[in-house]
This record gives sequence, structure tokens and C-alpha cells, in this order.
Amino acid sequence: LQGLSSSLANKKRGMDEEDQEDTQQNAPDRDAVEKSLIHVGTQADDKHRNPPTLEVRRFLEAMKQEAEKCQLSESELRGFVAEAEIDSSGDVAYVDHIKTWVPILFELRKSIIYDGILAMEWGPES
Repeated sequence: LQGLSSSLANKKRGMDEEDQEDTQQNAPDRDAVEKSLIHVGTQADDKHRNPPTLEVRRFLEAMKQEAEKCQLSESELRGFVAEAEIDSSGDVAYVDHIKTWVPILFELRKSIIYDGILAMEWGPES
């Protein structure tokens, strides 16, 4: 019985790993995520200033809308928007922010050291 249960557990673990690998293979790369986020930001930008900026509310809405398509986890999205620099008029230079922080997100995904921290739940229920 113990051998059967461990065999089932190994099969399940193998299936979970395969699902993760499929998800990772289908995940967009860094450049695709940058382009997608910049595109959605440009669509939300009705003022077309130079450098491109969005009001904080519009920035948050645009990034949240696109996060699932870009396969950003909730913690990645939370960290990404938390690092946005808001200027004195309440705007975010979204292109600079995206080009700075998306590469960092992808580096953190690769890092084994940060896996434990990134997997933690940081909400009020924790």
C-alpha cells in the first residue's frame, strides 16, 4: 500500500511539474511582456505627453488588465506597481518604469535564492 501511494504521489508530482513546464513554455518572454505592457499603456494614454506618462489610477487599471495576459503573478504585479515612481502631478512615466522593472521581474523568476520569498503569501490573512 505504501508503494502504491508513493507511486501515485510521484505521478501527481510529475504531472504538476509537466503542467508547470507547459505554462513556462507558453509564457511570453521578457520582450513580449514589455511590448504588451507598453502597448496597453499607450492605449490608456490620452494626453500623449513626452515622456509618456499616465495618471496613477489609469496606470494601475492598465497594468492590472494586462497582467493575466502577460502571466504575471499577483505578487509580481503587486511589486511591479508598488515600485512605480509617482511625480508631483500624480503621474507615472510608464515606459521607463516598464523598461526598468520587467527585466528585474524576469531575473527574479530565474533566481533560486528568491523562490521562497516570492512564493510566500504577504496578504493580511498571512
